[in-house]
Amino acid sequence: RFRVRCAREDKKEINVRPRNLCIIPKRDDVEVEFLSRELRVHVAGKTVVEGKLKNLIITDESTWYMDTYGLPELLLAKQDHDWWAGVIEGDAEIEVDILEGEKFLDDKMMDRLKARKAKEKEEEVKNQVETASLETLRDLYTAKIQREKEMYEKHFDRRAFSLWTRLTRKKA
Repeated sequence: RFRVRCAREDKKEINVRPRNLCIIPKRDDVEVEFLSRELRVHVAGKTVVEGKLKNLIITDESTWYMDTYGLPELLLAKQDHDWWAGVIEGDAEIEVDILEGEKFLDDKMMDRLKARKAKEKEEEVKNQVETASLETLRDLYTAKIQREKEMYEKHFDRRAFSLWTRLTRKKA
């Protein structure tokens, strides 16, 4: 299932991030294709987001960048300038009434409504974690080992890295 997470939204644009990325990609490994009604994101040759958008975007004004954590973040320019209940068709929707309700409800009611929504979201995340596939866990572990190896390659010359490799093989 290809999913995105909304990072920030206002009436003119929405920032989204691909979910469930198992690696921290390099900028050259990321390909993003904006169509007025579709979105495709490929990382290291694998499709991480592909789907029909729930609303239309302005493709010439939409862009993407790497955020401070090294993950791709997409900036979608909205055509309709309304709040979006979701980004990709088939993904979970938010209640747009909460966004509009902040103008009309008192603070206590908004706090209770937000707390209820946060609890529901927490339960959803808990269910996702419990159902995480073995493949996802393996990919996370492989990515961690790769990052550690790259770190050692950067900080040691080849002889020291070779010695480190031999020592770690003997321990295993």
